[in-house]
Amino acid sequence: MCGIAAVMGDWGSDTLARAHQAIDTLRHRGPSAKGVWTSPSHPVSLAHARLATIDLLNGHQPIANEDNSIAAVINGEFYETHEIRLHLENLGHRFKTRTDSEVLIHLYEQCGLACLSQLQGEFALVLWDDNKRRLFAARDRFGVKPLYYAARAGELLMASEVKALQAAGLSLSWDEQGFYQQFAFQSCLQGRTLYQGVSELPPGHYLIGDGHSIQLHRYWDLNYPQEGETQTRTDDSWAEELLALLDQAVQARMQADVPVACYLSGGIDSNSLLGLMRRHAPGLNIAAFCASFDLAPLDEFEVAARSASVLGAQLTKVPITSATIAANFKQTIRHGENLIGNANSVAKFSLSKAASEAGFRVVLTGEGADELFAGYSNLVADSVRGMTPAERRQFQQEFGISEEKMQAIVNPLGGSVSATLMNRLGYSPMWLEVRHWIIEQFRLILPGIFAAEEMDRQLLDSFDMAGQLQGRHLLHKSCYIHSKTCLPGVTLSSLGDRVEMAHSIESRLPFLDHRVVDFARRAPPSQKVRNGAEKFVLRKAMRTIVPPEICGRRKHPITAPPALWEPSAFGQLLQDTLRSRHLSSIPFINANALVGLLDAMAAQPPSARATIEAPMIALASAAVLAQTLSVS
Repeated sequence: MCGIAAVMGDWGSDTLARAHQAIDTLRHRGPSAKGVWTSPSHPVSLAHARLATIDLLNGHQPIANEDNSIAAVINGEFYETHEIRLHLENLGHRFKTRTDSEVLIHLYEQCGLACLSQLQGEFALVLWDDNKRRLFAARDRFGVKPLYYAARAGELLMASEVKALQAAGLSLSWDEQGFYQQFAFQSCLQGRTLYQGVSELPPGHYLIGDGHSIQLHRYWDLNYPQEGETQTRTDDSWAEELLALLDQAVQARMQADVPVACYLSGGIDSNSLLGLMRRHAPGLNIAAFCASFDLAPLDEFEVAARSASVLGAQLTKVPITSATIAANFKQTIRHGENLIGNANSVAKFSLSKAASEAGFRVVLTGEGADELFAGYSNLVADSVRGMTPAERRQFQQEFGISEEKMQAIVNPLGGSVSATLMNRLGYSPMWLEVRHWIIEQFRLILPGIFAAEEMDRQLLDSFDMAGQLQGRHLLHKSCYIHSKTCLPGVTLSSLGDRVEMAHSIESRLPFLDHRVVDFARRAPPSQKVRNGAEKFVLRKAMRTIVPPEICGRRKHPITAPPALWEPSAFGQLLQDTLRSRHLSSIPFINANALVGLLDAMAAQPPSARATIEAPMIALASAAVLAQTLSVS
């Protein structure tokens, strides 16, 4: 993993100096080496900050072809490129390094933009083709690796982080609609960001820039089968296939010239990876790192420790206290450059810091499993909503669920259902109903925010409704929506790349391997949710790999303890930040209404206060961005 930047300008513009300025802000992403390349005949410069994990001595970037007419910078990993490399060598291409990154240059020479169909992994890339006078950039299928760009007055800036664009000369100001989208959906839509004039290349897309225009093209999507088209197979058959595919994915991601560790919790996802890592590293005590909260109901360390003991891992406990979160909150937000709704991002920041201080550069993580195998409680609830009346009665009888509890599952907020969702999607996902409720609570504080129906229209308009959602099973629709919003917007960014690379940690995600993803796409809903329990096929596949306690344990979200109204270091920091001049400087936030709500809620019971803590943390993170990135 690395940091990358590119500057394409007019004749006479100093692209080299600005590329240096951009990449210097990304040295946390790549402390091993820095490199800059400039086109011999065009005002284009590429820059790279390297985190060395493969071919430590020779794998420097930018990397160019034999005649220096094509050069590229790559952030991330391409997996299982050996056969591609052999094929290219047989065609006469000459390689200078053992890195996977160099494959891109020669594969592009051979087949142009179609190279993306053969590249698998977590990556963001920028390539300049001198002969065609075009810049080609691409991002992996799910958006594990970030890539931002800004086009203005005949120039194009690209970088792994927004602060690098800022260093290259771009002033940052708020994009009000982008802010509302992030607040509402936990993700901006169609490449929008919090910042005016700054776009994010969407996952599964590539960009072509020629100095006059920019074109975006989608090259991949999930494409769930039409309802009723799923294969009829035994449970054992599905489980055996998943085990084999996930084992391949783990093995591929353990290839490195540096030690590989993993993050561990008490859940099935991370423990599955640890169990499979043991297969490929017999005799080694794999290093694992676990965040441990100081509030017992939220702490999973003891469960993780028991599993680590059985699986033979060397587990490091990383204590997370209110003081820890308060000390690291601002740095977490500055590195993430986004709104967060829970301090779990700060916990992940601290977890990554511990792994880095222990000497690790590569860590396997379990992100993606919840979206692929319906691990979230709201996805399970959506599957219950999708049952026929007869199926629902049988479900209630089998598990002794009262009608009152059933209604709480199906309609927890008791609110009205969006007509837009019902007419265009066919149902109302629980996750969106929760977001509707939050918007209504904060309408006085964000007076310009869109109404619920407009919110739903914007969201659905951002999807390929006809190609990807119509005719699909209700559960697959919900999984798709999560994969396009919360996954790239939160899980892979604020809980993933941004807080990991803050400490030069490269995360690798076996659950988002292309073969595992294709399996999850093909598997019927009954392999994901069975009898009201999530991840059925994953639990069955892992029954011989992880301890029984882990296989039978339900989803336990990694959530930091409540803080806003608590007499704690982090609670005081939040209160001070929400009442600060930095928040009141944001022009579309009614700071007086916010302070009024804070004062009024102080006297309310804990249950009432808890409902608005997440959006309050999001607003506090906006204040930190205004301060640390000088957003006006």
